[in-house]
Amino acid sequence: MPSKMAQPPPVLDHCRVLEYAVLAGKVKYSGHSNLFFDGKEVGPVAALAIGKPMDSHEPLVLHCDHRWAVQAVAGFPSVREAKTRAERIYPGVSVLWRRTGVSKAKAEAYLARMWKGMTCSFCGRRPDQIKNMIGERGKRSVRICDICVREFHEELDA
Repeated sequence: MPSKMAQPPPVLDHCRVLEYAVLAGKVKYSGHSNLFFDGKEVGPVAALAIGKPMDSHEPLVLHCDHRWAVQAVAGFPSVREAKTRAERIYPGVSVLWRRTGVSKAKAEAYLARMWKGMTCSFCGRRPDQIKNMIGERGKRSVRICDICVREFHEELDA
């Protein structure tokens, strides 16, 4: 694991990153996260991030590896409660939190760059805003999202 982690990207798992804390070697893991994946408790991680989903107000604590890949997620009613729970799992983390300054506009711009060329040709929605996309990859490809397909189907049935 690298000794110094980079700041996280503006968006992790469809969440705008508000704050983050790099844990590696700075705080000890309490021994229990009460977060499970595939029936196994998620153990210590390299970093935590507090994020808000792009379409929600409920803050999440994202438990991340050294590359900011999300290993587990837990939701909370407030950022304060999210930090309180993180402190129970990683005593001392409260002094490590760093604000990112990522606004909704910055997060949207980041997602627009990330998904450039892969949006629905009809409505402009990104893959992270829909369930399915039909179409080929490439500069001159036409893509259509499941929402537009449903809307066009309703128009034809009317």
